[in-house]
Amino acid sequence: MKLKKILAAVAAAAVAVSTMAVSAFAIDVGTYVENWDNGGTPMYTAYLVADDGKPQWAVDNNFDVTTIYGVTFNCTFDADKAASWIGGAVGANSNSTGWKQIEFSTDGGKEITPDIENGTITWKSSDPIFKADDKYVQLWIADYSKGGVTVKSVDLLDKDGNVISGAAEAAPVAEAAPAVTVELDAEYPGDWGAGKCISKSDLEAIGGDVKVVLTVEASNISDDSSYVFRPMDYDNSWTGVTDKLTAEQAAAKPDGMMQVKKDQTTVEFVVPADVVASLGASGLGFQVNNVTIKSAEISAGAPENPLATVEDADTPAYCNGTFEPEWPKAAPAAVEETTAPAAEEAPEAEEAEDEDVDVDVEPEEEEEEAEPVAETEAPAVEEAPAPAVENATAAPATGNTAAASIVAVMAVAGVAAIAAKKRK
Repeated sequence: MKLKKILAAVAAAAVAVSTMAVSAFAIDVGTYVENWDNGGTPMYTAYLVADDGKPQWAVDNNFDVTTIYGVTFNCTFDADKAASWIGGAVGANSNSTGWKQIEFSTDGGKEITPDIENGTITWKSSDPIFKADDKYVQLWIADYSKGGVTVKSVDLLDKDGNVISGAAEAAPVAEAAPAVTVELDAEYPGDWGAGKCISKSDLEAIGGDVKVVLTVEASNISDDSSYVFRPMDYDNSWTGVTDKLTAEQAAAKPDGMMQVKKDQTTVEFVVPADVVASLGASGLGFQVNNVTIKSAEISAGAPENPLATVEDADTPAYCNGTFEPEWPKAAPAAVEETTAPAAEEAPEAEEAEDEDVDVDVEPEEEEEEAEPVAETEAPAVEEAPAPAVENATAAPATGNTAAASIVAVMAVAGVAAIAAKKRK
């Protein structure tokens, strides 16, 4: 391609990218796509699934990563570099793929040739790239030409090479079991008595952790009364389970009796799946004092906050609304800190012996001027191969492959490619 044609294509690409329709599932550079520097090599990494605290686009969008067969990086290209040479690599990083890379180059010497006119770099695999059990999933691109490529967004491709653009491609959402209302006691069972239970079979039908919302009514109301009940395993000697429960906001005495305010009509808490599994067939029962538990609505739940503790002496005041405990909050999930492994020192790239070409890049270290660019067809320029790196696809020591561990791969390939372009 003549120099003038290359420049014209780059100009057209700039317009094409600015007017290009973006798919519904395009991932913009920002929250989920990080632009970072890898030892002087510009890189963009799209985080789809992460196990180290990074963003998780696929998780947040309920997206099935096994439907991904390829990726298109929507780019703008630097006109001056495109007129000379643009190259780099794209690839995947996951438990199943390891560090997988495929190189691209505008001179046609690599597996992928950037589409300068349409502003894209595309890699397509014949098989799904990722596995369903991958704990971390990334797609990335490295710019060996150092400034030749600017990524604007990332499109995921299906098995036919089409952009995945709608919810039909997303993983199906499992429908949660509908909420069920269980009728319990129409009348007060008596002081320290027990009425009807929520059967184990009803709780198991919900599956997993179960959220319970009790409809309650205080009885024997007086200024010094306490309104309490204790959730228990009815078949196992009325063993209390209060210490295993969580709630958005609920209080209990040290002995496991949960407290109800005299004007309170509902009490909510979450029963963990392992507690449900441990119950006898009768299920979850309630020992009560001055409280009637009329019904229970059960539905799918998730862990909430620990229960607040109200001492015996403060219980009447709490139940009558004149005392409030300090409400605890659930501790945030801990993020494991990992130390990136030290990068191996990259070997020096061997100088490539290339044929003379009509279009030269001015060497940075030579003082004499390069030959003027001729307006004739430019012969193809051979690119020096990047030296092999041992264990380039070895499984990383921790979750995501640390940035430092890939410096050797990126830096060597980039140096070799640029060195090839600078020799006459």
